[in-house]
Amino acid sequence: SHYLRGVGMVNLGLYYNRIDGLAVVNEYTAAEAASNPVLAPYASDPAYANYAFATYAQRDIITIKGIEAAFQHSFTWLPSPLDGLSVRGAFMHNEPNQKIPRVGNNIGSLGVIYEKGPLRLFANLLWNDDKYRSDTPTWFQARTDLTISGRLKLTKQLETYFTVNNLLGSP
Repeated sequence: SHYLRGVGMVNLGLYYNRIDGLAVVNEYTAAEAASNPVLAPYASDPAYANYAFATYAQRDIITIKGIEAAFQHSFTWLPSPLDGLSVRGAFMHNEPNQKIPRVGNNIGSLGVIYEKGPLRLFANLLWNDDKYRSDTPTWFQARTDLTISGRLKLTKQLETYFTVNNLLGSP
């Protein structure tokens, strides 16, 4: 990490994790579940024809190595009212020794924040690449999500706030 006095921070890190017994979800369509001895009785029942099925299993030792980078910068040097702006961002790259369901190999985020007086506004963008969905094998598509939120303090005891999730309408 390197702190830029009064205005921000830059961070770079390497990591290595060793996980023993990680619980992972395995998802199946009704057709896929029909070949699984535990799920087959349910998958063949017409009452469950449109259902998705899931089981959990523990994995042997999984190792994950990766790199992450992040930054944060406050624009306090700008003239008012822009001196309330700040930005932050991060990127992470994972390299597991085997695919891990629901964990992306690349994840990035970017945030723009405005805080001045009684007003706070936030815009947060989150992106991840394709994620391994299950041992079936299927994948979740890459996804970008935008959330905005804000708060206005009206008095010492009263404030109002809002949040709008998934502004881009990502599936």
